[in-house]
Amino acid sequence: MATEKSTILDAARPQTAALPSLTPASPVVFQEEIKYYAIAERAASMHREDGTRLAFMFGVLATRVRADIDYLEREIYNGHALLSRATPEQIRNYKMSTDPRGTIAAEMRPQIEASVRAELEGKIREEMSAGAGFQSDTEKLQGTGEPETTEQRLARIRKTVSSLTLSLYLLW
Repeated sequence: MATEKSTILDAARPQTAALPSLTPASPVVFQEEIKYYAIAERAASMHREDGTRLAFMFGVLATRVRADIDYLEREIYNGHALLSRATPEQIRNYKMSTDPRGTIAAEMRPQIEASVRAELEGKIREEMSAGAGFQSDTEKLQGTGEPETTEQRLARIRKTVSSLTLSLYLLW
């Protein structure tokens, strides 16, 4: 009986077909490089032809979406009065506003790496020059009595490392 009622009700209601999409779905294509665009307002938004909203934060929009980039480049080419490509100063201000720690870390990383590299290279040179005048254990066992040169010492270390690597590889 329940099935008869639902059948009667279904027959009384006209079934509607799903409406087709007003705009076809476009695939999102990303590109490797992030592009930055600036607008004269601090907080603004634009809309692409398909209705997608492009939100500018702190006066800048950062995007990797190919359709967004094409739309914004077309707007700049057509002479949009408030839109332009972001300058390096605007990009830095945007990054400092959205991710201050990451921005500062990215700016300081090359300086810190260079100073640490220089310091370590200096220490290595000091240790190698200080060790050049001493006899190695091999020399003591061989009884040559002559100090090993830096080149000889490096060659011996490389040979030892390569033989250890080979033995570790064979054990693995």
